Amino acid sequence: MVKCNYCGEPINYLPFKCNYCRKYYCKKHRLPENHECSLKYQKELLQDKNKRQQRTYTKKLPSQTGVYQISKSSSHSLFSGPFWNKLSNVKGITWVLTLNMIFLILSIIPPVQPYVYLSVGNMVRFPYLFYTIVTAMFIPATITSSFGFLILLIYFFFLFQNGRAIEKRFGKKTFLRIYLGGTLITSIVIFILQSLMLAIPGYQILADAGMYSSWGGMMAVIAFYSLLNPNAQMRLFLYFIPIRMTAKWILILFVGFELVPGVISLIDLFATPVAQVMYFNAGFIQYFANIAGVLSGYLIVRSMRGPSINMMR
Repeated sequence: MVKCNYCGEPINYLPFKCNYCRKYYCKKHRLPENHECSLKYQKELLQDKNKRQQRTYTKKLPSQTGVYQISKSSSHSLFSGPFWNKLSNVKGITWVLTLNMIFLILSIIPPVQPYVYLSVGNMVRFPYLFYTIVTAMFIPATITSSFGFLILLIYFFFLFQNGRAIEKRFGKKTFLRIYLGGTLITSIVIFILQSLMLAIPGYQILADAGMYSSWGGMMAVIAFYSLLNPNAQMRLFLYFIPIRMTAKWILILFVGFELVPGVISLIDLFATPVAQVMYFNAGFIQYFANIAGVLSGYLIVRSMRGPSINMMR
């Protein structure tokens, strides 16, 4: 049993501990002046306490300063500075068009084509080519004739016209989400259809055809713009002849340009003997995959709510 350090009386309750001398006392002698706790001793204890606190603060100070310096330096990331600030201010449509031009030039070079076009057959033989799912997202078209050059001009014209309007109204992130979403869905559809062809005996050659998905991104941009502003007047250059049409009819026309050749190509494939199937019979895969890009624009429109869904001005 604990006893009072001053009077020696047994303590049957919770004893009192002096904050200065650290001894236990009864309720009568719990105060320092009641158990003759010397002021000198109190002063020494206070000084020791202050010294301990000062030493503790001194030990913690470097670590606290270090934490502050780390957190302060972390705000200045590796990609900070005037150069990176200028890059971040570049418009999304500018980035997309620049990448389109770079990969278009690469796709024209024959030795480089297998390393930029999407081909499931090549991916099966060389698994490291899985990255072509990304590179194909920035190849706009295949230039094999004057008609292919015309298709390329149409692609750049509508991507720039609609993409610039979307970015101006909804911002860079929304535009990039629409474009990249359309190209990604197109790449996935190409991958699925070519994988199916790879599993069918006699049609494996169709999986070796090089495909691109950037056109699906352009279709997604047109779909987004047309669904939000269906009655907007747009110009369609048909063999360099400007024709004014509403946005909804432009979208229908583009879908028709992909759907009709795709169906014809599919019918031609079934009419061709298996032994005579060639690369060009895989055209229906590209056409149907491009139409799938419209799904991205539609889904993003459906996901948007509130005043931001108003028609673009």
